[in-house]
Amino acid sequence: MDLAVALVAYSPYAGHPVVRLSMEGGALLFSALNVAVLLMRRIHSPLMLVFGVSVAWFALSSLAFILAAPWNHMWWLAHAIFAGGFFLLSYGVVQAFRTTQSFATIYSQEEMTARLAKSMADTQKGTSASEIEQSTAGAARRH
Repeated sequence: MDLAVALVAYSPYAGHPVVRLSMEGGALLFSALNVAVLLMRRIHSPLMLVFGVSVAWFALSSLAFILAAPWNHMWWLAHAIFAGGFFLLSYGVVQAFRTTQSFATIYSQEEMTARLAKSMADTQKGTSASEIEQSTAGAARRH
């Protein structure tokens, strides 16, 4: 994908309005779709919130690039908005690393499933032990 974008960017067609609009419009559409999916799935974890806001900033930068002409104030603003989204996304990645102490465990579904199963087993064990203690205490009081 990067090579295809680079070929278009360095071609004589790069400045053509149809090319600009299709590429920035595609990025805007993709970013808006991403945010819509996050909202529809009601994902509210702090890291996903950071991700959603950064993607929304990327969408805004695409809109600013559509409205801009090279080297005018809107063009520079579009770059600033994009940089803000990138720095926010980088902050989220650093927070994820600090939380898990590893980039590998951020995306490891197997480890998350194993941790969840262990947590559920611990909770069930604790609940069962509490119920047994309560029934034993209740039987002792009756006698």
